[in-house]
Amino acid sequence: MDWSSKSKYILIILLLLFPFFVFGQTCPPGQVCIQNPLQSNNILVIMGAIINWIFTISLSIAVIMYIISGFRFVTAAGDPEKINTAKKMALWVTIGLMIVIASKGIVVLIGAVLGITITIP
Repeated sequence: MDWSSKSKYILIILLLLFPFFVFGQTCPPGQVCIQNPLQSNNILVIMGAIINWIFTISLSIAVIMYIISGFRFVTAAGDPEKINTAKKMALWVTIGLMIVIASKGIVVLIGAVLGITITIP
């Protein structure tokens, strides 16, 4: 067995034992502790964070899709089918953007119905 094979096995064993070194120091003995990766216990705050993430990504994708739709419209060269495709693309991008914007309001509405005040930046 050469050194490269030995180092692979040592690396695998260390990677398998790594969670014991990391989590074993902060967790009481005999218990399994899992840290909360979302850093929140409120479902509305979690939903708001997810919606903010989706909102940010969808805005950039919408800009790109509007540019593609405009490019298709300009390069249609009078072909009614291509013009119609570009118009439909712009329409669906607008509808999708409206849904994403409305989702922010829905989270605030759900919070108001449940009596929880939540502000989404």
